[in-house]
Amino acid sequence: MGLSSAGRLYALVARKSDLEFEAQSIEQHRTYLSSQMMGMFNTQTKLEPGTEAYKFIEARIAQLQQADKVLEMHLNRINNQRDMMSKMIEECRKVLGENIQKSFGLLGNSNN
Repeated sequence: MGLSSAGRLYALVARKSDLEFEAQSIEQHRTYLSSQMMGMFNTQTKLEPGTEAYKFIEARIAQLQQADKVLEMHLNRINNQRDMMSKMIEECRKVLGENIQKSFGLLGNSNN
């Protein structure tokens, strides 16, 4: 039981680490999108409303905002999974601690 619990703990920690990396990557991509949108907003302020260039930039900003919403939803799912992994890690650590306590308790009782 102890060995399988330890293996499970390592797998959970690895999965949580993967999720944290994925969340970082998404945050970085969202920062890039935000930078792109700011540049487009700045360019748009220099254009006359109603022109083709203005409409093109407006459409591009809408696309970037939609992409950001999709990334935000994905990030929320990842954060929920990461929170679940944290809870599972704590439960696994508790089981491991109990197993260790029982093992040392048995060893301690056999000496008496």
